[in-house]
Amino acid sequence: MARTKQELTYDAIHNEGGEGYNPYRDTLPETEPLRPRVLEDVYHELERIDRHSSHPATVTRLASLKAECEELEAERAATFAAEWTPELTAARRAEWNAKVRSGQVVSTPKSVVAAEREQGWTVTDLEKAIVLNG
Repeated sequence: MARTKQELTYDAIHNEGGEGYNPYRDTLPETEPLRPRVLEDVYHELERIDRHSSHPATVTRLASLKAECEELEAERAATFAAEWTPELTAARRAEWNAKVRSGQVVSTPKSVVAAEREQGWTVTDLEKAIVLNG
């Protein structure tokens, strides 16, 4: 497709000869994302959208983002449930309780964080798994 004079001029002035945004081009060049989209990305985009707007495009985008959030949350919950089986939860719970009873972990943030780093999982994850697995 031949580039128009307006498109070439805009690129030369505003994009330093590159092919960034150009209002005279129908679409932007397709690029691959640097990493897969995660739940935090969707939350960030939701925060930026004006939720009080009644513009149809905004309403449609909000619905799309909410559906994507639900899908990513379900995926994250399934991954967590697959990793934290009832047997693993019981073993890690016993390990944590033994550390606390032996005095290796005291009730200070520094002590808890050090123990979490050593173990490779957090107490918050353990509490969530206990609720999940009973």
